[in-house]
Amino acid sequence: MELCPICQHDLGDAAQQLRCGHRYHAECVTQLRVQGSLGEACPVCRRSLPDQLRSVSGLHEDAQYLQLSALLRADRSSEALSASEACLREALCLDPSSISVRKTLAMQLLQSRPARLEEAEGHLEAARHIDPQDAEAQLLSGHAAFMAGNPFDAADYYTTASQLAIASRDEEIMQHTVLAMSITLLQASRLLPTCDAVGGAASGSSTSDRCQ
Repeated sequence: MELCPICQHDLGDAAQQLRCGHRYHAECVTQLRVQGSLGEACPVCRRSLPDQLRSVSGLHEDAQYLQLSALLRADRSSEALSASEACLREALCLDPSSISVRKTLAMQLLQSRPARLEEAEGHLEAARHIDPQDAEAQLLSGHAAFMAGNPFDAADYYTTASQLAIASRDEEIMQHTVLAMSITLLQASRLLPTCDAVGGAASGSSTSDRCQ
């Protein structure tokens, strides 16, 4: 009987073999990558295997570096962004509960051309569900709602983000929220009917009649 070097249980038929030749339970390898405690090395022989043992945090860092590279080149359709998205999706497959990865992927989806709003909103909804106290997730949700043409929903998210940022004394989020809220309220004011129009509709008279 062959034992998994990590959990010391029978490997059975569902073993994952690394390029160095050592075999583990696939679930044990995934847990190693989520924890990132052993870097990118095989736990037995310590051979570096970045292509097979890259940690979730490492994949996240790779994605952020690639995003920066694309930003410096002012190219939103570059191979760097495609590679960044691949890193983030791999990280999420390993750890679906990673709020930081979900937020980074959502930001990239919102900034893509065209923006992939529905998928971005899905990741942000998951992030809010995992941690309702995450101010940045609320802020990004406001951005997504605004881009989708829902300024009133955006204002609600920005209000929540502001409250959380004040409670945690996160000045950066507070500054972003104030600016975003100002733009959102301006947009919302353009969608609101005038008082005369509302009153006229309620009384059955036209706006022009009430203005006379």
